[in-house]
Amino acid sequence: MHSYRSIHQYIKISRRFIISLRKQYYRISIPDLLDENIQKVIYLDSDIIVTTDITNLWNINIDHYLLPGFPPKHNEAVIKKA
Repeated sequence: MHSYRSIHQYIKISRRFIISLRKQYYRISIPDLLDENIQKVIYLDSDIIVTTDITNLWNINIDHYLLPGFPPKHNEAVIKKA
């Protein structure tokens, strides 16, 4: 599994940009904000409505991904398959 704590070495963001996009920056900082014993987190935007059990989502193997996720245009297809 990748070290999520090392993500900041790959991302160069100016402080001014971070302040203007604080919400987005916090998303990529989640690993730094949580206890290091936590191995996995599901982050959902506030406009996401969950209408079914998300166990299948939780069980997806993400070991080889630094920041696993789905681009917005693919979300509907993924949800329909679940």
